[in-house]
Amino acid sequence: MKDKDATPGSTKNIENVTEKNILTSEEIDKLSKGAKTYEGILIADNRVYRGQIKYTYWWGNDGGMFYCYASHYTINDPDGFSRHKANIHFSFDSNQWWGIDYPDSMRQDNQWNPWRVGGYIGANRRARVYVRFVFDLPFADVSGENSIYYTYP
Repeated sequence: MKDKDATPGSTKNIENVTEKNILTSEEIDKLSKGAKTYEGILIADNRVYRGQIKYTYWWGNDGGMFYCYASHYTINDPDGFSRHKANIHFSFDSNQWWGIDYPDSMRQDNQWNPWRVGGYIGANRRARVYVRFVFDLPFADVSGENSIYYTYP
């Protein structure tokens, strides 16, 4: 896999990435080789419940491509029940959108758990990374969300 032929700000010749394009660890290493990578953490909370996601991102084609790869997540467990049915939505967008939902299967246990998902999109030198956690509660679940914008350096 290599950088796609894309001009920043243009949708011409940009691959359709709306379908899942999950990258393996090997593909991530290959794609990011020689690129300046950056680490990010997004935190989303609702009252006493808090979720965090760690990810790595980098740019290709002078800001025409944006790559983002989550590696771990943690969700706190303030009441000590170690629930295992939280939900996470992770996505990023610019000229294109990429996202994934994991329903009712994520641990809420105060631990950093591996979660290796990611992909790439056509970009216009600016991209947004977004996360939403739905915290598993005995009755009505609650959610928290957060996002951050990055600009090609």
